[in-house]
Amino acid sequence: MKGTIQLKYEFSKTSRSEKPKSRNGRILVMDDENIIRKIAGSMLMRLGYDPEVSK
Repeated sequence: MKGTIQLKYEFSKTSRSEKPKSRNGRILVMDDENIIRKIAGSMLMRLGYDPEVSK
């Protein structure tokens, strides 16, 4: 079964030295493939979210 991951991210005009806005909240990531779960979870953590990863 193939699926689609959709993430909405708004880009802002900040320099790379500035820290991104702090975000919070939990997001559920579900996928059959381990690598997809790992990448999505890592990306969300870097954005400040608390991802819950599940098979």
